[in-house]
Amino acid sequence: LREIDHSTYVEWTRRTVPVPGDVLLTREAPVGEVALLGTDDQNVAIGQRVVLVRPEGLDSEYLRLVLMSPVFDRLVADTTQGSLHPHLNMGDIARMRVPQAEVGEQANLGRAFTAALAQVRRDVEILQASIDLLSELKRSLITAAVTGEFDVSTADGSRVLC
Repeated sequence: LREIDHSTYVEWTRRTVPVPGDVLLTREAPVGEVALLGTDDQNVAIGQRVVLVRPEGLDSEYLRLVLMSPVFDRLVADTTQGSLHPHLNMGDIARMRVPQAEVGEQANLGRAFTAALAQVRRDVEILQASIDLLSELKRSLITAAVTGEFDVSTADGSRVLC
């Protein structure tokens, strides 16, 4: 992510301006990463290794679900197999098909996936906070042992050296 000046933004968005609900797909390095533009994503310009997919007749969250699925991952892997620098060209992307579902079902699946994704992100944040705390406790324990604040020969640290 980098910031560009206004004239570069105008040049990069001359064909279309990304709007909330658009889906972004990386074509290389790494191939197949997906993002859904939300209402907070304003003035986004995409680079040449990213393709904008504007879902017409599809629910945006459903399209993101499909593009993040293991089936799509396998399709990308099969398409890029044997390439020294894996990439998707526009023809590869145009040949890809989205499973059909009724509009209501698309919305239900998309919302459920978005909720699950949000929960996973919250869980990752909680786990990272726990890891950070445990790392700090480990450093404190090592410092206490090195400075003689407690005797490491006891399993519970109950004998404190004076």
